[in-house]
Amino acid sequence: MFRSTSMLSLVGALLSAGTYLPDDAVAATRPVPRQAVADIRRARVELYCGNDAKALETIRAARRRLGDRAGVPTARARAVLDKASWLARHGRFQDAVQALDHALASLDPHSALA
Repeated sequence: MFRSTSMLSLVGALLSAGTYLPDDAVAATRPVPRQAVADIRRARVELYCGNDAKALETIRAARRRLGDRAGVPTARARAVLDKASWLARHGRFQDAVQALDHALASLDPHSALA
């Protein structure tokens, strides 16, 4: 098969190629900031307690913490946080809480909310 290449060199090259990740893939594997998850949970509590202004402030903080992180889960969570913010501003608090639950589930597929 490969007469001029030793089997060990071939295996080494294959292993090296298998561990290569482009910059976008590396960014997508970065962990989600724990503080963003904590902010989303806090926003849920604020909505339950009727602290609408504090809930909106906390949702915005979570959105900022997710920033421009690459990856489908964080992009989905940012969109859902925007939706939750809109729902809360328009008095649809139960829907906003459900949206926050979806944001949490998209950030952590192993959560109980997924």
